[in-house]
Amino acid sequence: MRLNVGGYIQYKFLQHFTVKGELGYDYKTVHTDRFYGPTTYMARTNCNEKGAGVVTDEFNSKFRETFTFNWDQTFNSAHHASILVGQEILMNQGWNTKQTFIGFDGTMAGPDVFKHLGSASSVTSNNYINPTDNMLSFFARANYDYK
Repeated sequence: MRLNVGGYIQYKFLQHFTVKGELGYDYKTVHTDRFYGPTTYMARTNCNEKGAGVVTDEFNSKFRETFTFNWDQTFNSAHHASILVGQEILMNQGWNTKQTFIGFDGTMAGPDVFKHLGSASSVTSNNYINPTDNMLSFFARANYDYK
C-alpha cells in the first residue's frame, strides 16, 4: 500500500510579499510471500532439496515541510528585484524484516506453505531498522533584472 499526500497554502499581502507553506507525506508498506519449490536453485543449495518460504515486510515513512517568504517588486518599469528566504524539514524512517522458513514437505506448494509456516524445520529472521535520516535546511535567493 502506498499513500502520497501533499498540499500548500499561500498568502499574498502588502502587494509585494508572499508567504507559502508546503507539507508532504509519503507512506509505503510492502508485504511479500515467496515460495521456492524443491527443484529451485535456492532449495537445492540451502534446503536439502526441500521447499522454502520467504516472508518480507517493508515500511517507509517520509515527511516534508517547507516554508518560504518572498518579496518581489519592480521599480521605475526597468528594475525588478526579488528576495526569497526559507527553510525545509525532511524526516524519513523505515524498517525491513525478512523471515526464511526452510525444510517444508515436498508435497506442499504455493499458498499452502504460508498456512503451515510452523512445520518448517528451520527459521531465520533478519530485522533492519533504517538509520535516522532527518534534515533541516535554510536557503535564500536574490534576483535582480534590468530591462
